[in-house]
Amino acid sequence: MPQYSLLCGVFRFINFRLRRKRPLSKMAAPELQAVLEQLLEPDNAVIQQATARLREAFADPRTPERLAEIVVGAARPQLRQLAAVLLRRRLSGGRWRHLDPELRLRLPSLLAEALEKETDRSVLPSLSHVGAVLLRRGGAEAWAPMGQWVQRAARDPHLQERALQVLSAALEDPPPSLTPHCRPIAELCRGGLQPGTPPHSTAYALKALGGLAAALGGTQTDLLRSLLPDVLRALQALIDADEELGAAALEVLDEFVAADPKAVTFDLRPVLDLCLQVGGAEGRGQAVRARALAVLGFLAQERPRALQPFLPPLLGSLLTLLCSPPPGTTRTPKMRSCGGAGRGGAASAIAQPRC
Repeated sequence: MPQYSLLCGVFRFINFRLRRKRPLSKMAAPELQAVLEQLLEPDNAVIQQATARLREAFADPRTPERLAEIVVGAARPQLRQLAAVLLRRRLSGGRWRHLDPELRLRLPSLLAEALEKETDRSVLPSLSHVGAVLLRRGGAEAWAPMGQWVQRAARDPHLQERALQVLSAALEDPPPSLTPHCRPIAELCRGGLQPGTPPHSTAYALKALGGLAAALGGTQTDLLRSLLPDVLRALQALIDADEELGAAALEVLDEFVAADPKAVTFDLRPVLDLCLQVGGAEGRGQAVRARALAVLGFLAQERPRALQPFLPPLLGSLLTLLCSPPPGTTRTPKMRSCGGAGRGGAASAIAQPRC
């Protein structure tokens, strides 16, 4: 028994030594930047050594601030992007709450500066996701500096795309703290839907509005209803300018229908007109045509009764599409007799309903 007690004591001592925390490795921003540069080297041994040093640096609670300083001041775009990715990871989950209060106040200002100065488009998505994390996790203390920058930048033609990119990322998983700002956010997005807006800015504005609709649910029907004409006009312009962006942006209609069907079914004809016009346009790509018709399928699944007054023109237009030959084939007399609506049949069928 004495030997057993002695052995247990030895094991407890060894376990204590193994678990004892190592002293914090405090790295200044230049030293941390040197470690990140090593991570970009094509040498596995150098990368492994830098990874070990980075783990030590993450034990220091001031590391997020130094990453933000690298995002603002590093000369190489690859360094700024890597620092932004690491910063987002250090702020995700419950880590934000454990940051020093002074650091929580300083980070939004640093990120706003980085977004303002950034000149490389490849870095902007990573910066936007960091801004989204700050808006989602930071609450009122982050909304003050970060939200003010978004509102100012969204009205600046040179910065509008960046501001809308941050908003769209933040609204992918919006927290309750953003709900009181729903009307200012909607107006910022409406600015991105105006004629002449660059396609990417319009796409981010539509994506942000889809997230906003999902967050609001059925609590702001009048607001969503007032946005719908601008949304439809912007979708038409975006599809004409860039079909790939337009096909993805059509998801905003699904979000509106899922969140608040009354906002869409109040005046359904323009929505049907757009979807059938795009879906029936033989000169457009298959992806955007299929996506437009998928909106009709989702609408029929969610609100079938709302489509009942439009069934005759809908069926006529869809039968015309079904009878159309695949792209690149020649119409035979039998094909021509299948449907007489022609290229514009989808749009004209909605404009002139049949009994």
